[in-house]
Amino acid sequence: MNLFDLKGWKRLALYIVSAVTVGAATGFMVGRLGWSKAWELLNSGVVVGVVGAALASYAGAYAAQRIVERKNLREEILKDIRQTNAGIMIAFGMCNTFVTLKKQHIKKMRETYEQHCKEFFEFKARFRAGQIQPGTMYRYQVDYQTLSMPTMPLELLRTQIFDKLSVIGRPLILTMQLVESAEGLARSINLRNRLIEEMRAKGDNVSEDYKMEKYFGTQSREGHIDRNYPDAVTAIYNQTDDGIVFSKLLYEDLIDHGMEIREKFEKTFGKPAPPIGKPSFTQAEQLGLIPDLKEYSDWVNMAPKKTGAPTTGKAADWK
Repeated sequence: MNLFDLKGWKRLALYIVSAVTVGAATGFMVGRLGWSKAWELLNSGVVVGVVGAALASYAGAYAAQRIVERKNLREEILKDIRQTNAGIMIAFGMCNTFVTLKKQHIKKMRETYEQHCKEFFEFKARFRAGQIQPGTMYRYQVDYQTLSMPTMPLELLRTQIFDKLSVIGRPLILTMQLVESAEGLARSINLRNRLIEEMRAKGDNVSEDYKMEKYFGTQSREGHIDRNYPDAVTAIYNQTDDGIVFSKLLYEDLIDHGMEIREKFEKTFGKPAPPIGKPSFTQAEQLGLIPDLKEYSDWVNMAPKKTGAPTTGKAADWK
């Protein structure tokens, strides 16, 4: 018996009380009637019928209680499987949002900016080496396309992982990091958009040198360096990659959690459990949209993923 199973202790106490009661009654009859008369009475049809009915009643009640408990446990585990599938879909949906944003906007934005930086600093190096005539201006097509932050179900994710699932360990940390990455990405996108609007508003009222200093984050003639724009571009790209990796690791952890529950359900009840969703990003990986996990080795190699028993129910029966 499980030491922490209170119902088991109650049953044991009932057994003891019943045994003591039967023993006391038997001793009383022997003392009053003697062994011969007491034995005849105990073997009479009336006593046998009463005792048998009492035992049958108890056995029936106990069996009914176990059936109810088993049914409740089954429903609780099935609910946990459904909630796990819901969590998988939320994390997968967020991962898909990050991947789509990177594919449609972020990847091109960064590649364009890096190409501009490469050409600009090569131009400056050639200018200092005397390979370009004085007065020659660097020409470039500035990328001032603003971005929109897609809606993310952050509160729904938090509620699903922390309140409705029985996961512990890495999935909880990944959830917090994923929310932080999404919120950080929104701030970085807003910063870049604001810088673009400010530059557009100044228009021809500022020099080309001023525009390049702000765009490339180079030092001005006064010795000032403003790296808000290049840092915003870098942050947007990195936070998008973070969102992809954290959401991908999260839904993979939830798949493992669901498969563990499913396996234990089938061993406990001998029946097939509902399937666990297993989405994948094969095409995104082929397109190079999934970051190299070597850059996230600390997260990949984190302490083994842990899952718990169902959110509710008897842990003793679950084991």
